[in-house]
Amino acid sequence: MNSTEQLWVVFSLGTGLYAIPTTEVGALVRCGEVTPVPGAQSDIRGVVNQRGRVLPLIDLRVRLGLKSHHTETEELIETLRQREQDHKNWINELEASVRESREFKLTTNPHQCAFGRWYDAFRTDNLMLASLLKRFDEPHKAIHALGERVISMVKKGDVSGAQECIAHTRNTTLGVLIALFAQARDAMRESEREIAIVMHKRNSVFAVVVDAIESVERLSSDIQQIPAIGGAEAVSSVAGFARRLKHEGLVLLLDVQPPEDGLERGEFVEQELLAS
Repeated sequence: MNSTEQLWVVFSLGTGLYAIPTTEVGALVRCGEVTPVPGAQSDIRGVVNQRGRVLPLIDLRVRLGLKSHHTETEELIETLRQREQDHKNWINELEASVRESREFKLTTNPHQCAFGRWYDAFRTDNLMLASLLKRFDEPHKAIHALGERVISMVKKGDVSGAQECIAHTRNTTLGVLIALFAQARDAMRESEREIAIVMHKRNSVFAVVVDAIESVERLSSDIQQIPAIGGAEAVSSVAGFARRLKHEGLVLLLDVQPPEDGLERGEFVEQELLAS
């Protein structure tokens, strides 16, 4: 069939766009709870229950040699957890420097701490997360401004006032910042909800997980082949690439093969279940 006659489901994985023919697609659903399968190959996320049918779930990112969305999300969450602890440690060290009459050596520049450098460089298409991150700016800058204020007060001999200022900020601004870190981690977990595409191929039914569905559209009939580069498994999944007709850019066309029979039809997976 000419690709201009064929409809394709176009979806995103990381920063790239990919497509599979609609003739292989049975359903597009939110990816629900995934049950891991011990001993499964690395690109098998596990199995999912789709309307009473237990289906193997392929992580297309991993199959194509990319980092899984779940791993990326968990790394971001851990980064925020560490940066939250940094600011707890920062204010503890400020307090200790006043109490012990020694120099405070941590940065008072909000753009130079580890979180500040991450915050200034981080970009996201998630509007809810982007809006939430904007709320970090004021309390984060206020925390670091505290350092300058406390150092100035100590130089003037107002040690008691400096300690009161630290205690007040710990109970107010730092608390706001900690709450924002928790909300950001929750937002990142919520954004992890990927889309599962249920596929029918070679008399098999399975699901693949993608970041987001972009569109269902026709592509250029001029399908180009991919040069033999990169990992063999990733290249074997790519049938070629085509130009989008109504949008700018190219789309990689995938030939997604079902999991090995052992996973799909093994005794631990019942393909048909009674609907609960």
